[in-house]
Amino acid sequence: MDSACGGFACCNSCRVEVLSGALSPLLPEEEPFLDAPAQRLGCQARLLGGLVAVRLAPGA
Repeated sequence: MDSACGGFACCNSCRVEVLSGALSPLLPEEEPFLDAPAQRLGCQARLLGGLVAVRLAPGA
């Protein structure tokens, strides 16, 4: 997923809410940018298989 920081987990422009599916484990670099347990940074989360549904977070 494109992001303002180029995928280095430092801008919060790719924050998404995970609605369903399996993603890679949460990275420590993401934690400061997340407001809820279902949120991830799209530039850091990787698909683990199957369909994943996400929604762009407000301001992303």
